[in-house]
Amino acid sequence: MIPHNKPSFGELEKRAAARVIDSGWVAAGSGVATIEEELADFVGTTPDCVLVTSSGSAALLLALLTSEGRRGTVAIPTYGCSAAADAASLAGLGISFVDSANDSPLADWRSLDLSADTAISVDLFGIPADLPSGEGCRVISDAAQSLGATANGVASCLRGDLGILSFSPTKIMTVGGYGGAIVSTNADWVGAARDYSDWDGRTDGARRFHFKLGDIGAGIGRVQLARLGDMVARRHEIHDQYLAAGIPLLTVGTNGLSSVYRAVAVDPSAEARVRRLRSEGVGAIEPYGAAEMVGRGIDSSPKAASWSQRLVSLPIFAAMTDAESEAVIVAWERTA
Repeated sequence: MIPHNKPSFGELEKRAAARVIDSGWVAAGSGVATIEEELADFVGTTPDCVLVTSSGSAALLLALLTSEGRRGTVAIPTYGCSAAADAASLAGLGISFVDSANDSPLADWRSLDLSADTAISVDLFGIPADLPSGEGCRVISDAAQSLGATANGVASCLRGDLGILSFSPTKIMTVGGYGGAIVSTNADWVGAARDYSDWDGRTDGARRFHFKLGDIGAGIGRVQLARLGDMVARRHEIHDQYLAAGIPLLTVGTNGLSSVYRAVAVDPSAEARVRRLRSEGVGAIEPYGAAEMVGRGIDSSPKAASWSQRLVSLPIFAAMTDAESEAVIVAWERTA
């Protein structure tokens, strides 16, 4: 079976992990500080505006739990990963779900009279999303799937008040396990999140929680970050191969450069197509089926409900060979 995705590791990642283990210090230390500096340089901000975390979900929750992010109601796209809605629920915040657009599964903020205190805009499949706007509304840009993408010359993760990144094994780059980051151009907002997650040796009695990444993950992540340009370029190559073969990939709504987190095809019978592809040895999936969104606004979001039945996510990852991508193309043609 050609996997839907897998991380791209080599000797450099192995050596980076070994160096940290050999040093005897594996908790958050100089490695974490260094990756925050390098990540800041990559996206175009300063190190005090970057906080790496134990996961992308933890970064979302931390952004909502801090005093700067903790406000009453959060507007969240119906279609997509449950992490945003779960984080808002865990933070004790109200949720307002936003339906998809007619021409894209991304949230349709354009026709919405936004009254929420916070909005989470999600760069679905690596496509930089349109940003919501509303007086007094804080915008969190969920760029978990779009690291390496830009919109109008700005890193996608920096377009909101706060940005969220994910470094899980299925994402564009990984720290070897789970990891994430909060990024911004506002050091005070990131500083509030940093304070909340830094409880060692504190004596003020304030509520805090541990959301830290360790130095082993930071070491692997630094290697992956250095390779990110090449890994994104390889994803673009595979994406273009699929397009050239006539696979009807979702390309609408691009607001700049996509980082091609997923190669998503439109098919009116997505569930059946996925079954046929998997029988051909291709690890296709339905990215977010209707069953995954039960209880998350799907009943009041007809366009999101429709998109949930019409999308097929095909294998795409940096380590994918041309033989594997050709096999996916052949399987798509055979299962038409």
